[in-house]
Amino acid sequence: MIPILVMSRILHTQQPAHLGAMFLEAGGSIGYHQAPIPRLLLIVAGEGKVKGAEEVYCPVQAGDAVFWKYK
Repeated sequence: MIPILVMSRILHTQQPAHLGAMFLEAGGSIGYHQAPIPRLLLIVAGEGKVKGAEEVYCPVQAGDAVFWKYK
């Protein structure tokens, strides 16, 4: 049997871009900061919570994606 491969485009841009990855241990956090560019967070394992400028926490888990627009 041939394994199935699913390819999903994450980024396509005509402008310079940065794509990085962060790995947090259980209980880890990224402090609140204002990003100078739009941000996309893809949760690939575990669960946690995120918040934006509205100061409202939203639960996230593996399989979720969060996008913050730059103002």
